[in-house]
Amino acid sequence: MKTSVEISLYPLDDNYTPIVLAFIERLQDDPDLDVVISPSSTFVTGEHHNVMTTLATEFEITFRQVGQAVFVCKFMNADAMME
Repeated sequence: MKTSVEISLYPLDDNYTPIVLAFIERLQDDPDLDVVISPSSTFVTGEHHNVMTTLATEFEITFRQVGQAVFVCKFMNADAMME
C-alpha cells in the first residue's frame, strides 16, 4: 500500500530555514520516496512501511538537533487517491 503525507515543519528556532532544508534534503536522499516541495509543506509518497519508518527516524533526528519543533502531518492512502 502506498501512503502520501503532507508535512509542515515548524522548528522553534529563530534560524529555522536551514533546519527545514536539512530535513527536506534527508527525505530527498531516500530513493524509495517521492518528495515534492511546496511553499508551505512537503509531500512524501512511498510504500507505507518505508514512509512511516523514514519519518520516525527523521522526526527523531530533527528533535535531537533542534530541541523543539512542531510537525503538522496529513496522512493519506495514496492507492485510494489514484483510483
